[in-house]
Order: sequence, then structure tokens, then C-alpha cells
Amino acid sequence: VAWGDMGCVASISESGGEQSAAADFEEARRWRDEVVAYRRTVKASVVRSQALVTRRPDVFCELLEEPWRPGEHYDVGDLFHSTFKKSSMEINIAFKGGRYKKHDLFYNYGRSIVLALKSKTSGSVCSACLLVAHTTGAGDVFEMIWFATRGKKQNAGLGTCLFRRCCQLTSAVGAKAL
Repeated sequence: VAWGDMGCVASISESGGEQSAAADFEEARRWRDEVVAYRRTVKASVVRSQALVTRRPDVFCELLEEPWRPGEHYDVGDLFHSTFKKSSMEINIAFKGGRYKKHDLFYNYGRSIVLALKSKTSGSVCSACLLVAHTTGAGDVFEMIWFATRGKKQNAGLGTCLFRRCCQLTSAVGAKAL
């Protein structure tokens, strides 16, 4: 596994018990830059449509362009890594738009989006999800890969609120389904 200012290299292949880097550092940096550009384009669309407006007094919704960057408070990395402990490496790769292969499955996170509900008082992430856009014969669709709500915030309707934001985002960018 290669390490740099991005953390783990953006493409890892797991087969059996061994891991091998499948991309050089420059390719990983290019993937990261491309996914950030994609997220900025999507963010501009949803801001214009107000798809991320929650109308809740306690949280606001944000599309994170660089979810791997640590926040001042409880961030999306903390939430996902504590909830999906066995998927930490894949989460790091997905945050950076990389490619991930495990056994016979190949995942391309080049068109991934991370949405987070953050507390208005502390800025901490309360609930978050990672979506990936796929192109099909009928048009673009979003696949929800990870969805988590912080333990202390469960049963407060935040998961429902975030899922609604996902549905509105899907409509705002012209995708056919979630």
C-alpha cells in the first residue's frame, strides 16, 4: 500500500490475504481531483434547486467535496469508520474517487457523492451517506453504498431527513432513480 498526502493510495486490490497497489500516486491524485470536480458540479446543481434544505432547527445538510479531510468535530470519516469497521480501507478509497477490487467485484467511486447532516450548534456530523452515480440504458441512477447515523442521534428522524435529501438530490441532478 502506498502512502502520501492523500493517505492510502486510491486504488487497492485485495485477493486472498495480500494487497497490492493498482495505481501509481499520480493516477490516484488524478482520480481524486476528478471526483472533487464532479462533486462541485453536483453541489452547484443542488444548491440552485435547494435540494439540501432540511427545514429542521437542529441540523443542516452539506455535500462534502473532500470528505477525507478531518473536521474540527465528529466528522464523516469518524462516523463511517466506527460504523463500518471492516470497510475502512474501501471507505478511504471511495472518499477519494478511487477504484477498489475485492475478489471478483470491482467498484469505481469516480462519481461518488457524500452527503452529511451536521449539527447547527457543534458542526459535528450526525448522519451521512455515500452515493455512487451509474449510467444505465435508461439514464443515470444513484446507488447508496453506506448510510449511517451517529448512535446518540438515532431515533431522532435524521435518517429519514437525510434519505429525503438523497431523493431530492437525485431529482435535482436529473437522475432516474435512487
